[in-house]
Amino acid sequence: MSIAEGQVLMTTDPIGHGVRRMCIAADLEHYSRRTDAGQIEAQRAMSRLVREAGERGALERAQWLTQDRGDGELALLPPGIDEARVITSLWRELREGLHRYNRHANAAARLRVRLAAHEGQTYIADQGFAGDAINTVCRICDCDEVKDALSRAEGDLVLIVSDRIFYDVIRGHDAHDLPAADFKEITVAIPSKAFRAQAFIFSGDRTQGPGSARTEQEAPAPAEPAAPQQAAAGGVTFNIQKMRDAAAGDINHYH
Repeated sequence: MSIAEGQVLMTTDPIGHGVRRMCIAADLEHYSRRTDAGQIEAQRAMSRLVREAGERGALERAQWLTQDRGDGELALLPPGIDEARVITSLWRELREGLHRYNRHANAAARLRVRLAAHEGQTYIADQGFAGDAINTVCRICDCDEVKDALSRAEGDLVLIVSDRIFYDVIRGHDAHDLPAADFKEITVAIPSKAFRAQAFIFSGDRTQGPGSARTEQEAPAPAEPAAPQQAAAGGVTFNIQKMRDAAAGDINHYH
């Protein structure tokens, strides 16, 4: 993952100096299946959607350090940001941007995106970003579990976050747009790279869990009160309720 030609990293960090930052990775679904012209248009549209999402969400995108991934983007955000606000704003604005773009796109041109977030020590190397945090955010963004989640999702965007982001940011903030209870925990294991990590996936699909309240229409109707039990024996009818009242010492008149 080298820096694209002509791209300038706007940072005062010296080469090899580590800074703890939030890392964001975004990738397009089925990019390689597109025609050459389709790949060019997808890259252009993806770059514009992420830029506009940052602008609408007032995320100070000019201060992001970005690195091209061909069919996506890798970004390091400024230290000290409000990470909960960044994630919720980016999710909301990127999802809205994808909705608007895909309304006018045919099936082949439709854009669907995997978005990943992690946080850790990052470095600027000679050819781009470096550090375990960079590897982690890229690997969870590319894992089979999040690809499967996007293929099943109703919408066009799926978010995957590391356990560090989930426990420190998502669960602590519990935003309306990203409710912690709707995230699914997974284990990402890539033996060939000796990589294993816990992560959490959110698709934004509306689902009703087993504990959800039912609507009045769905709720079962209250049971009708049982009728007085009767038993026939030689033509004689026994009123069970009257017999119970008599045994309890109550005097009731039944006609």
